[in-house]
Amino acid sequence: MGTACKAAIAVAILAVVSGCSTVNPAQTLSPIGALSAQPTGSEWMPRRIGNTSPVHSIVLTNPKTNNGPVIIESIKTDSDQFVIDDTKTTCARGTMPIGNSCVIGIKFIPNAAGTQTATLTIVDNAVNSPQTVSLSGVGLK
Repeated sequence: MGTACKAAIAVAILAVVSGCSTVNPAQTLSPIGALSAQPTGSEWMPRRIGNTSPVHSIVLTNPKTNNGPVIIESIKTDSDQFVIDDTKTTCARGTMPIGNSCVIGIKFIPNAAGTQTATLTIVDNAVNSPQTVSLSGVGLK
């Protein structure tokens, strides 16, 4: 029997023992719904190698229809050419309440000529974790 089932049974037993009829184990233990990351892809204009681009913004949203806060564990890119700009980023590790949004600012700093790609990955406790955003740009000599 899984941990969620054991916890639901424990909540139900506690409700019966305490005489409480308003505890709903399914409501107490529901998983967090989907988290939205928009846009799902971002493409930068071509840039000379070593030149920093303007920041592109990715908006992360915990919809009002979700049944709890989202706990963000990590936000990262898999390339040093796509850098999270802390001065333009309001998302952080920790809790995001229902109905809230935050912004992840990303700069493109090409270190090679040609098309460069990466993935922004957000890990959290939402049912659709991890959320990913495709990143691409072109480096010019």
